[in-house]
Amino acid sequence: MSEFISAVEGGKQRGYSGSFIIDGEACYCSAAIQKFRGAYKAHVSIIKVSNLVSETYEVYFTRAMPTLESAIKCVEENGPIRVSSFGALKGQKIFNPSWTEENDT
Repeated sequence: MSEFISAVEGGKQRGYSGSFIIDGEACYCSAAIQKFRGAYKAHVSIIKVSNLVSETYEVYFTRAMPTLESAIKCVEENGPIRVSSFGALKGQKIFNPSWTEENDT
């Protein structure tokens, strides 16, 4: 966990993406945290595989949180991904930290 904290405090994005079964349906889920301009950005997205073509997300947001602890709580309360599974991201980041987004879920 200390490596995760050091990376996030250094402005690096850490996260995880994967497939999950939620309420009996296959879903693709992503979550990440990054410190950006003094705030901790928490991102969660969940989309059912059956909704991939229409891009209708069950959950999709990027929120600015005041502390790392509140960002962790936000991620873990809004999806199946636990911060303990977060790692360094290879290639493209999961979200753009300059945006704050919220869907209607």
